[in-house]
Amino acid sequence: MIVERGVAGATYRLIAEAADVALGSMTHHFTSRDELALAAFERFAEESFSHLDSATSAGVGDPVERLAQMVVSEFNDQPRERILLAEMYVLAFRDERYAALMRRWMQRSQAAIERQLPGLNGRALDAVREGLTLQRYFAPGEVGTDLVHATLSAVAYGTAEQRLGESGVIPGRRPCVNPTPG
Repeated sequence: MIVERGVAGATYRLIAEAADVALGSMTHHFTSRDELALAAFERFAEESFSHLDSATSAGVGDPVERLAQMVVSEFNDQPRERILLAEMYVLAFRDERYAALMRRWMQRSQAAIERQLPGLNGRALDAVREGLTLQRYFAPGEVGTDLVHATLSAVAYGTAEQRLGESGVIPGRRPCVNPTPG
């Protein structure tokens, strides 16, 4: 219901109808629509984390490559999740309970990344991964697979120049001419 109508449009009555549950039963289990929404987003966060957990714990191949594949496929395979995440972001700016949920999610993501890439700041790679995912959604033609992989590799393993060779060109980008140090 939230995917179709947003949090504001997901009324108790519409949720009860969609779930084929009596309205009284819902109000018995959830004292408010807000309590129901928070429980739904907590469940969503737990289910959604499994994608990152799988990508970082598969143990086969390069963990950065697995993260890159997740970014590349995330919006194509899971538009529902992207809409719910956007709703959760908005709620987190307005309500500390959702902000706490987002912080727990980010900490869990960072820890999963750090388990696979010891010594790496998981926050940095997670932030870049999340940003690339959003960029792919809004500018899919500009944020291709090569750019995603090169960017995640640069953050995880060193500069893009170190990963891509002497050209120093990240695929999909113009080379930097006479870069200024620092």
